[in-house]
Amino acid sequence: IVHQKQSDFSEALKNYSSALNLSQEIGDKQGQRMSFGNIANTYNDQSNYSEALKNQLIALKISEDLGDKFSISITNINIADIYNNTANTIAKNSDSLSISVEKYNQAIQYSNKGLMLAKEIEAKEWQRIAYVNLSDSYKGLGDYKKALEFFVSSRQLKDSMLNNET
Repeated sequence: IVHQKQSDFSEALKNYSSALNLSQEIGDKQGQRMSFGNIANTYNDQSNYSEALKNQLIALKISEDLGDKFSISITNINIADIYNNTANTIAKNSDSLSISVEKYNQAIQYSNKGLMLAKEIEAKEWQRIAYVNLSDSYKGLGDYKKALEFFVSSRQLKDSMLNNET
């Protein structure tokens, strides 16, 4: 994680791959899920969205097999982030509006799945992140009213969490 935060992606991927191999050797499904998720997040940071999505979908499958609602929520929200990033890149680099619209819609779908579970298990920080994703998706689609609504929801939740901490 430190290497990833320092943008030393090759070293981060090397370590995450080692962790994945060890988790597979000992049959640690939660460790495998975490490794695939971390690998996906590293690829997302590198703007390699196809590899990020591939690894995050594996992490989602493992989370679903484990019945881990928290991990399912996080992974759905992370997948939504990948779709938003993909759509933003497509929108900036080409005239293919229909593809970016499709990606934003997929981001909305995954954000809503993650948000629903985050609310169920009262994971407030992940609810906030889902709201941010939804705001980004609707902004990308040009629905500024919904984008603002979700942005406001994310800010209210963040303020509420800060007030509770204080």
